[in-house]
Amino acid sequence: MFEIETGFAIPEQTKRGGKRKYPWYELEVGQSFFVPDAYSSFSALVRAQTTRMAPRKFEHRWVDGGVRVWRTA
Repeated sequence: MFEIETGFAIPEQTKRGGKRKYPWYELEVGQSFFVPDAYSSFSALVRAQTTRMAPRKFEHRWVDGGVRVWRTA
């Protein structure tokens, strides 16, 4: 059984509609951002964002300490 409780406030939403983790929407063409200690599948995230946010395009390069992402179009 589950106990019914009262007095717990709903926490702020952290996904969808909340603060974004990466500044995809704020980037202008030629600007970049750095992601320190990026995980190995970060490349897939960049490709997904390029598809999702067309006609915007993004490129990324693995550099010392992480990944740098540029908006190219």
